[in-house]
Amino acid sequence: ELCDLSRKNRRKLIGTLSKGFRQRVGIADAILSKPEVTIMDEPTIGLDPHQVLLIRELIQSLRGTTTVILSSHILSEVEKSCDKVIIINQGLLVASGTPDALRQEFTGARTYRVEVLGDVKVLLQAVRQVQGDLQIHRQQSVGSDGFVQYELTSKDGSNRAEELMRQLAATPELRVRGLQLVEARLEDVFLAATRRSWEVEMSKGNQ
Repeated sequence: ELCDLSRKNRRKLIGTLSKGFRQRVGIADAILSKPEVTIMDEPTIGLDPHQVLLIRELIQSLRGTTTVILSSHILSEVEKSCDKVIIINQGLLVASGTPDALRQEFTGARTYRVEVLGDVKVLLQAVRQVQGDLQIHRQQSVGSDGFVQYELTSKDGSNRAEELMRQLAATPELRVRGLQLVEARLEDVFLAATRRSWEVEMSKGNQ
């Protein structure tokens, strides 16, 4: 029942099942003895989006019953399923922590995406009252109504989205339609962590 195998496929040979169902049979086999640790290697590879969602929900349902170690190069799935991330490069552990902690360590900057109607100078003046180092790195029109989408970045890693929204809403020269905190992707963290490890190894070789 936990792996959703009690429906019409229950009496079929495993070899005749779809790949998604075979994955679920494998997970059922692994957790049948209620292990303290369950290791899954690329559990969603080769599955269609519907099957991926089912496997992801299954992994999340195992919280509290077994510790799941998930090995995968599909980092979007890692981010959706895991509380803690370990990055290994050429056999060496180069990063370990929660996704948020790793973003802070390896990317540092915060990025906000805001849709606003008004003078860009007024916008910058308003947001810099909250985060003084904010810079505009990209802007594009989002419709015929004059609203423009801006991307604001700050080296300050703290999340000030709520304060920024209040500040923009309180600025009469601006009309704000939305503000979003843009999180760095886990792929960006992975690239930064592996790049740092290579730089460390190269510096050791030059000593």
